[in-house]
Amino acid sequence: MVRIFEYKGEGISSTLDLALDEAIKLTSSKIGYIYLYDADKKQLTLNSWSKNVMEECRIENPQTCYELDKTGIWGEVVRQRKEIVINNFMEEHSLKKGYPKGHVELTRFLSLPIIIDSEIVAIVGVANKESDYNSIDIDQLKLLMGSIWGIVQRKKDSEKIARLSFAVEQSSASVVITDISGTIEYVNRKFTEITGYTSDEAIGQTPAVLNSGYHDKVFFKEMWKTILSGCEWKGQIVNKKKNGEYYWEAASISPIKD
Repeated sequence: MVRIFEYKGEGISSTLDLALDEAIKLTSSKIGYIYLYDADKKQLTLNSWSKNVMEECRIENPQTCYELDKTGIWGEVVRQRKEIVINNFMEEHSLKKGYPKGHVELTRFLSLPIIIDSEIVAIVGVANKESDYNSIDIDQLKLLMGSIWGIVQRKKDSEKIARLSFAVEQSSASVVITDISGTIEYVNRKFTEITGYTSDEAIGQTPAVLNSGYHDKVFFKEMWKTILSGCEWKGQIVNKKKNGEYYWEAASISPIKD
């Protein structure tokens, strides 16, 4: 578990690969998998197969994406929203549909859904433990995967922020972000290109550094009244560049809400 929290890998997929390794070790299993679940599409997509499975599997053209209604007993964890345990896989079972030729032989099987905020986001399965799976295995697997999904979500958030930051930095529009008091915290590349102020020069200032003196106090009072009410303000502003040159700007100013 500590190994996962200390893991510095960048991708979500590689994090889940490591999580599967830990799940297999934790339950004394031989093989396992993690599928991501899309509730809207009712679709399961493979993220991780254990190395042993890849070495032993002889299925021709194995699938990596499955429609939920076409899955066998391993899909029951989604349909029933609970764990499935089979400690004698050779016995007849009403929900089993068999597995394709070349599939790794199963002796024992444990799978459970990963449920976050009442939604199934993924499923994890382990198999072929030498002794029967029990409630301890289930509880440990639930605890592990619940903790892992917290890490996954943080990585997703970080990736989203990184993409957004890149889009803002590369935007063809000038972007300025201030704190609630109006102190500039961020400007993008286009702002520097238009105004002549570098990021270091602008940060810590207020937008008043661009004030041309063209607009009266009533103009700015109405602007801030709109912004502080939680609404977007749009209009034309005459600003002044670092070199003293005036320029018109079509501005859109919005408060950032939590």
